[in-house]
Amino acid sequence: MILTAVYTATFVLLSVAGLLTLARLLVGPTDLDRIVALDVLVILIVAGVTVEIGMRREGWNIALVAVVSLLGFLGSATAAAACRTGCFRHDLLVMDDLARHREQQAAAVDVAGDRTGDRRPPLRRG
Repeated sequence: MILTAVYTATFVLLSVAGLLTLARLLVGPTDLDRIVALDVLVILIVAGVTVEIGMRREGWNIALVAVVSLLGFLGSATAAAACRTGCFRHDLLVMDDLARHREQQAAAVDVAGDRTGDRRPPLRRG
């Protein structure tokens, strides 16, 4: 009886965490947020299957948990390697375009004579 309540509470908490993770996956402003959300979703699925294994006291699907965990780890390692090599440069390019646009606006204001001397030095490209 008490274990049934614990299993139910665990599934409810995992479901709430899954919904919040799906929200981050859909709304996440950057690709890295979405990748982390997918990784957390895999962890939540593994946790749910593990709780189900404990609830039913059957061990035939432990191999499924091991395979899904391994796939989640490989996905995280691949995403980390992609971040390290710069495959997710889209966010950096958007920020660079925004900085360039602000510089152009500041130059236009300086030419108009509205606010002279307020211009910051240009950003260096690395």
